[in-house]
Amino acid sequence: MSKACKNGFTLWEVLLVVALLGILACMILPSYSGSINSTESEVHKVNVLKIENAVKLYRLDTGSRPESLDDLITCPSADLNWQGPYLEEIPVCPLDPNKHYMLDDGGKAVIL
Repeated sequence: MSKACKNGFTLWEVLLVVALLGILACMILPSYSGSINSTESEVHKVNVLKIENAVKLYRLDTGSRPESLDDLITCPSADLNWQGPYLEEIPVCPLDPNKHYMLDDGGKAVIL
């Protein structure tokens, strides 16, 4: 045999490396997906707190609660006491991007 034929990997060596990579991937993926879920849950909690704090500031300035989240970004009508914007933008729900945050009757942020 020539020297060039002895420098390659055997089939068994390649299969061993692929098998080890597969085992490592099976061990890592469950913890990775779990951390993504917990991160999305924490982002949701932070978004709710951000909206509720903005509602409190709005209520302190104007004396009434906002009709919608848009009132926290742009001035509703000619309200002279409005000191906003209270939010830069309406947060996107990390749990389901097709759902949106809304205000309930008590001024709490809920997902609809």
